[in-house]
Amino acid sequence: MPPEKRAKGNDDEEKINKRKSLTFSEKKEVCEWKRDHPSYSLDEIAKKFRISKSQTGNIIKEKDKWMSIDTSNVKSSNLKRERGAKFPEVEAALYLWMSQALASNLAISGDILKNKASYFAERLQVTNFGRSDGWLTNFKARYNIKQYNKAGEANSAPLETLDNERTILQEVIGEYDLCNVYNVDETGNCINIAKFV
Repeated sequence: MPPEKRAKGNDDEEKINKRKSLTFSEKKEVCEWKRDHPSYSLDEIAKKFRISKSQTGNIIKEKDKWMSIDTSNVKSSNLKRERGAKFPEVEAALYLWMSQALASNLAISGDILKNKASYFAERLQVTNFGRSDGWLTNFKARYNIKQYNKAGEANSAPLETLDNERTILQEVIGEYDLCNVYNVDETGNCINIAKFV
């Protein structure tokens, strides 16, 4: 019995020709491969990543966008589609305000961000703006904003007089042997760590 004839092309080619949805980090990998192997053609790269040639070309055209993806941010690197902000002008104003507030060492909470967003929405005459927890989570993801908690006396030093205070401290410490100089910040009982000579 003669072997069965198969249609042109094999299963591998059919899979390659089907459009495959890549994550942002996979698109970055395609761009990095092209950067590191400039002599490879679009066909060769498409076969390596098992995507179509046209999809490969589209990814390479936007290489600057994909190369700037932060792969340490798991949430954004695993996205497959970019969903823009519903109110970009409000978010742009809020991000600018937040950048200036952080530069001034102000503490910012989620509630403060939501209140400021409502303020900017009102000023920009944006209607139907909802400042929900979901919106805040998505805003932080879009702008890669992380939350840091300050503890104790963090950020309490007056930066304007810091150099002068250091000089005074060095003069006071200069009168003692270094083996008798201690930092007793945030200790429960200083007597336990003090050294008596």
